[in-house]
Amino acid sequence: ILASMAEGVLVVGPDGRIVLMNAALKTMRLVSGDPVGRNVLHVIRNADLSETLHRAREGAPAEMELELGGLMPRRLLMRARALEDAPGSVLAVLVDLTELRRLESVRRDFVANASHELRSPLTSIRAAAETLESAHDDPDSAKRFIDLIVRNAERLQSLVDDMLELSRIESGEVQLELETLPLDAVAERVVAH
Repeated sequence: ILASMAEGVLVVGPDGRIVLMNAALKTMRLVSGDPVGRNVLHVIRNADLSETLHRAREGAPAEMELELGGLMPRRLLMRARALEDAPGSVLAVLVDLTELRRLESVRRDFVANASHELRSPLTSIRAAAETLESAHDDPDSAKRFIDLIVRNAERLQSLVDDMLELSRIESGEVQLELETLPLDAVAERVVAH
């Protein structure tokens, strides 16, 4: 059962030595060899881990999110409890939150960037519309401001379409098809906008 779990399982004895570490936790931490019998802090170097194990050993259920460095940094949610049948021993279950936290960060950045990108055309549309109200006697000015409003409305529509497309991709509704693109055309389009 422990070998087939996706969550990491760790049992630490009263002396701080590893009694059991399942394959999932070994993979998360890139542990090679057999860590059983070694001090847990030599295998997983983290002060928060030590503190959480200590709190659990004292009888209080302990939960903490740990950031573990190394070749592949990880964010793990650790829940630890003292084992009633083995005084001083602690059982800890660790869930890898790395990908979830990365996606949360990407989503936060996306919302911030989208808000910024939407603000510019909205400001332009509003300013052009207000100016158009006062420039109704000058047909050339009116045409220029109407063109500005149309361009920025198209830009807003493009941003909304991109956001909807990203949502469909994220939900798995759309399968991406890779294709080659001429970079000069893409660069010209970026410079034009």
